[in-house]
Amino acid sequence: MIPLFLVATNFYQKISDIDWHWEAAYINKSLSEPLEYVVLKDTPQQGPQSNDCGMFVCAFPEYVSHGIFDISSTLFGDVNHRLRYGALL
Repeated sequence: MIPLFLVATNFYQKISDIDWHWEAAYINKSLSEPLEYVVLKDTPQQGPQSNDCGMFVCAFPEYVSHGIFDISSTLFGDVNHRLRYGALL
């Protein structure tokens, strides 16, 4: 759904800092399917009856942006993240 939205809103035509013909990640790919999907196992999840989904939504891209793709539940301390994000707000 996201790739189709990006094509429909002309996102790729507005981006000038990516050379779509020379970047290895985009060569021989359709603009409607430029994203590579990876299924991660053992990702941290909020507990039952919990309303902390925002913390998990914020933490996941933070880990990925630092190149950490193996985010197991043992590495993720939800209490520490909750305190840290609360302090940042």
